[in-house]
Amino acid sequence: MPEPYQWVDVKDWYIKWGVLYLFFEDGTQHTEEINFAELDQDSIDWKRPTNTEIFPYDEPSGEVDYETEIDSDF
Repeated sequence: MPEPYQWVDVKDWYIKWGVLYLFFEDGTQHTEEINFAELDQDSIDWKRPTNTEIFPYDEPSGEVDYETEIDSDF
Protein backbone atom coordinates (compact mmCIF):
# COMPACT_ATOMS: atom_id res chain seq x y z
CA MET A 1 0.00 0.00 0.00
CA PRO A 2 1.53 3.34 -0.95
CA GLU A 3 2.11 5.90 1.79
CA PRO A 4 0.11 7.57 3.31
CA TYR A 5 -2.86 5.35 2.33
CA GLN A 6 -4.42 2.55 4.32
CA TRP A 7 -6.98 -0.03 3.24
CA VAL A 8 -9.82 2.11 4.65
CA ASP A 9 -8.94 4.71 1.96
CA VAL A 10 -9.64 2.22 -0.88
CA LYS A 11 -12.85 2.94 -2.76
CA ASP A 12 -12.58 0.03 -5.22
CA TRP A 13 -10.05 -2.61 -6.27
CA TYR A 14 -9.58 -5.61 -8.54
CA ILE A 15 -6.88 -8.05 -9.65
CA LYS A 16 -6.10 -8.91 -13.27
CA TRP A 17 -3.05 -10.76 -14.63
CA GLY A 18 -1.40 -10.71 -11.21
CA VAL A 19 -1.65 -6.94 -10.77
CA LEU A 20 -3.64 -5.34 -7.94
CA TYR A 21 -5.44 -2.18 -9.08
CA LEU A 22 -6.38 0.22 -6.28
CA PHE A 23 -8.71 3.21 -6.57
CA PHE A 24 -8.70 5.55 -3.58
CA GLU A 25 -11.47 7.81 -2.25
CA ASP A 26 -9.50 10.94 -3.30
CA GLY A 27 -9.35 9.79 -6.95
CA THR A 28 -5.75 8.55 -6.81
CA GLN A 29 -4.99 5.21 -8.51
CA HIS A 30 -2.20 2.75 -7.76
CA THR A 31 -1.11 -0.58 -9.22
CA GLU A 32 1.01 -3.19 -7.51
CA GLU A 33 2.37 -6.44 -8.93
CA ILE A 34 1.64 -9.57 -6.91
CA ASN A 35 4.50 -11.91 -6.02
CA PHE A 36 3.75 -15.26 -7.69
CA ALA A 37 6.53 -17.18 -5.91
CA GLU A 38 4.24 -18.88 -3.38
CA LEU A 39 1.09 -19.09 -5.49
CA ASP A 40 -0.21 -21.94 -7.64
CA GLN A 41 0.32 -20.53 -11.11
CA ASP A 42 -1.12 -23.49 -13.03
CA SER A 43 -4.62 -23.72 -11.55
CA ILE A 44 -5.49 -20.03 -11.09
CA ASP A 45 -7.11 -17.94 -13.83
CA TRP A 46 -4.88 -14.87 -13.46
CA LYS A 47 -6.90 -12.83 -15.95
CA ARG A 48 -10.25 -13.22 -14.18
CA PRO A 49 -9.82 -14.82 -10.74
CA THR A 50 -13.10 -16.18 -9.39
CA ASN A 51 -12.37 -14.90 -5.90
CA THR A 52 -9.68 -12.84 -4.19
CA GLU A 53 -8.87 -12.15 -0.56
CA ILE A 54 -6.72 -9.38 0.91
CA PHE A 55 -4.62 -10.09 4.01
CA PRO A 56 -2.23 -7.79 5.90
CA TYR A 57 1.47 -8.08 5.05
CA ASP A 58 4.22 -7.17 7.50
CA GLU A 59 7.00 -5.62 5.40
CA PRO A 60 9.86 -5.98 7.94
CA SER A 61 9.24 -9.68 8.64
CA GLY A 62 7.89 -10.60 5.19
CA GLU A 63 5.00 -12.46 6.85
CA VAL A 64 1.36 -12.49 5.73
CA ASP A 65 -1.28 -12.65 8.48
CA TYR A 66 -3.71 -15.20 7.01
CA GLU A 67 -5.81 -15.10 10.19
CA THR A 68 -6.97 -11.51 9.50
CA GLU A 69 -8.87 -10.93 6.25
CA ILE A 70 -9.03 -7.26 5.27
CA ASP A 71 -11.33 -7.60 2.25
CA SER A 72 -12.56 -10.16 -0.27
CA ASP A 73 -14.20 -10.23 -3.67
CA PHE A 74 -16.35 -13.27 -4.43
